[in-house]
Amino acid sequence: MKYKVVIGTLFVDGVKYRRGDIIETDQDLGTRVEPVVEVAVEEKPKPKRKRRTKAEIEAEAILSDIPAIGGSNEDR
Repeated sequence: MKYKVVIGTLFVDGVKYRRGDIIETDQDLGTRVEPVVEVAVEEKPKPKRKRRTKAEIEAEAILSDIPAIGGSNEDR
């Protein structure tokens, strides 16, 4: 089981651990450690970046200049 060290320093099997370190052991260490529950982290795939060519940008600019059918609301 995994535990987190809650005291300043802890020696387990000749290895020194500091406060906040996570260790995996089967020994009973009492109040010097607290159990750690692992949270399952689901990684979401990053969306792919859409590349735009110069032709696409120019075509979009031309289409935005064309007035909509039925006139505009500027007259009212």
